[in-house]
Amino acid sequence: MSGDREEATNRQAEGPATTRGRRASPRRAARLRKTDREKTDVWSLIHAERAALAADLAEVTDGQWATPSLCTEMTVRKVLAHLTAAASLNTVRWLAG
Repeated sequence: MSGDREEATNRQAEGPATTRGRRASPRRAARLRKTDREKTDVWSLIHAERAALAADLAEVTDGQWATPSLCTEMTVRKVLAHLTAAASLNTVRWLAG
């Protein structure tokens, strides 16, 4: 196998980063891999925060959930539902109300 062909085969075996079906330049591929790692780091932080919030909320009593909040006509339960809805709704459902 010629040197160029062998090098291309090796790159394919590594699973080259692509953007919209095109092969990324080596610099862009490295940046894409870094971005993927950063996204993973962010999601691990998000999961940790969600777990901490769930642990805090596990001890809230029924009376505390029903307490009126500073938001007019909303209980603590409704405020929390509003603040966490984005985690379970897509854009269309969010905008539909």
